[in-house]
Amino acid sequence: MNREELEKYKKDLEELEERLEKELEEMPQIIDYGDNTDPEEHEADESVAADEQAGIRHEIKSRIGDVRAALNKIESGKYGICEECGAPIEKEILNIVPESRFCKTHKLQK
Repeated sequence: MNREELEKYKKDLEELEERLEKELEEMPQIIDYGDNTDPEEHEADESVAADEQAGIRHEIKSRIGDVRAALNKIESGKYGICEECGAPIEKEILNIVPESRFCKTHKLQK
């Protein structure tokens, strides 16, 4: 991968990190429903909503971690290398998911 391509991926990753952090910041905190005496159905709906929200927050935080790891790899010269087999990650993968840690073969196995 040449220097120009690395700079493009670095810029894409930095923009992605900024977008994800903003999305996480703007996302409402998990709601504390307190000790309301709502019917069980409402409490169940609230519980499901809180679980979904927690799951989304977790996924965003995880992706931010992957983006930061990819940026560190650019700095260390290890960006675009599959963590499983050491082969170059296909550009078609990096163009879609620039923080990808695996080549196409190993991404399909995960």
